[in-house]
Amino acid sequence: MEKNYEQKSYFLKDLEEFSKENFVIVEGKKDKEVLESFNIKCFSLKGNIDFFIEKIVEENKDFKKVAILTDYDYRGEKLRKQIKVNFSQLGIEEEKKFRTKIKNIFKINHIENLKL
Repeated sequence: MEKNYEQKSYFLKDLEEFSKENFVIVEGKKDKEVLESFNIKCFSLKGNIDFFIEKIVEENKDFKKVAILTDYDYRGEKLRKQIKVNFSQLGIEEEKKFRTKIKNIFKINHIENLKL
């Protein structure tokens, strides 16, 4: 149990550092609240995805990567693909390690269920 706690803590610190200079995108308000409780700066989707992404990129011109932390269901995967394309068109690449690790370390399908 202790090892898993350490893995989770390290992951959250790593994501917190990443979020200071890169985008972290989540689906909804609850997802955002959970990540912010761990001092992770993130953006939750609002309205038209194309407009939303253009707006946050315009406001954060120095950001170069995006971690897309949508849920691990059909809707979340579909959203992730759409978000990835939009960011890619703006020259911002997806950082996949956080999406992969969150599933493996926390054993969750919905970001709002993330707990230390």
